[in-house]
Amino acid sequence: MNRSKIRKEETPEPVSTLSSIRTTTKTPPYPHWVIDTGASSHMTNNLDLFINFETVKGTVRLGDDSIIGSCGRGTVMIFAKTSLGHVSSVYIECVLWVPSLGSCSLLSWCAIVFLEKGFSLVSSGMDMYVFRENKAEVIWGKLDGHDDVVQEEKELAKKLPYQQWHEALGHPSPDYLKSNNYSDATNLPKVLKDW
Repeated sequence: MNRSKIRKEETPEPVSTLSSIRTTTKTPPYPHWVIDTGASSHMTNNLDLFINFETVKGTVRLGDDSIIGSCGRGTVMIFAKTSLGHVSSVYIECVLWVPSLGSCSLLSWCAIVFLEKGFSLVSSGMDMYVFRENKAEVIWGKLDGHDDVVQEEKELAKKLPYQQWHEALGHPSPDYLKSNNYSDATNLPKVLKDW
């Protein structure tokens, strides 16, 4: 898998501006990422997405000039699909955790430009693409209503072989995995006969 990194210089008390956003207190189960050319920072309301996190209080200014709080920042990894169907892990650094953010996570084009030199944003018809300077496609955003939704591989877990699950879960026995110890054990791949 290819890996791309998007990072940002950290500032205390981050203040961000969004072009438009709705706020809610309910976190959607699988929020999608939207490429936002008006947001000054990457942000999400889903704490479960972070692979590392630090508590930092700050504020976010919305397009209507209202202000909501951000409670931390960290790195998020997504499995981004390209328009050719390839999947790569993309690490998005300095993502703000904004619990009362609306129903999607925001991938800020301004933050990408500020953090990483050499990326370009191309719009073509109903699609938006983020390319590296070597012209490799990193992220594909597909127009859905008024949003350019980042295309992600959500079902990757079901495609991993049993060996990777075994290692990721701390090397449990096959019998333990088959039991009711995991509510989603039915999503795990079948155990090989010679295991």
